[in-house]
Amino acid sequence: MSELLINTIRYDCLLVWGHGMQYLSDILNMIRSDDNFDIIKIKKHSPGNIKKFVNQVYSFDYAPLIHLNEKTKYLRNTPAEVCFIYVLNKRPDDDYIDEGKFRHKESSSMKRLKNEIRLRYNPRVDGEMTHDHVVHATDCEEHVDKMLRLNGYSEGIKHFRAKNIGIDIPYYLGYIRYYEFKRISIDSLYCGVVCGSANEYYSDTLKIDSSPQYIALLNGMDVYREYLDKYLGYALQSDYSVDRYQNLIDEFDINKAQNDFICAVNRDGKYVVVDGLHRVSVLKYKGINNIRVCVLYG
Repeated sequence: MSELLINTIRYDCLLVWGHGMQYLSDILNMIRSDDNFDIIKIKKHSPGNIKKFVNQVYSFDYAPLIHLNEKTKYLRNTPAEVCFIYVLNKRPDDDYIDEGKFRHKESSSMKRLKNEIRLRYNPRVDGEMTHDHVVHATDCEEHVDKMLRLNGYSEGIKHFRAKNIGIDIPYYLGYIRYYEFKRISIDSLYCGVVCGSANEYYSDTLKIDSSPQYIALLNGMDVYREYLDKYLGYALQSDYSVDRYQNLIDEFDINKAQNDFICAVNRDGKYVVVDGLHRVSVLKYKGINNIRVCVLYG
């Protein structure tokens, strides 16, 4: 008999293996459509040695080693490109499973999502689903911590923890010593636009009307779609999508957009938007000039 645990919000990770990368866009949409989860970070990775990488991922699995070797054999021949999808699991519905030294905690909601993705995208033989799973999922935050470290984030789970003085801003903005609100003309704002190749990119500081987000409002979504196709999972790691941007445009509330935090930093005398560029672009498109900006100081 399993013992049901108290439901506590936590982080989880889904790892899309190389043979599942062709379905990445659809997998992201499956996660977005599940109210239990919010996508926090999307990070593509190309392991230098896929066999070593598979062993690292499964080094903290609860299953017996003999079972793991058989279970992961197929992965050694998959393409050496994967994607980490870190999520906020709002209703884990944790439960204890297995017995003895293999007894561990598992999220029922994550297990359900993982199985739905596998049922839809696992390879099939003669119409039957194989166990060559396209995704792997974490069982607990300890595993998320290890995944983050494997992914190059030495602080582990602390990567997602608040690093500011109490205001509600995204984790990736880093440590904030203080902040102030200012009224700033949109025409005086800048933004970072990613340039270069997917793997060797850099950020150029440009005016808002030179951003793909703003150009898409003038010329259609193709330019924004191409921007995401190229950089999502590399330079762009938040949950960006054409559909999400289109929904923001369709349901845009000018008052709400101005009252929500639009964050900027002062770089060499230029106010550069670091969170809220999509909203700023739509505000500019709708002819709004002066907006309320939260200027951050690290």
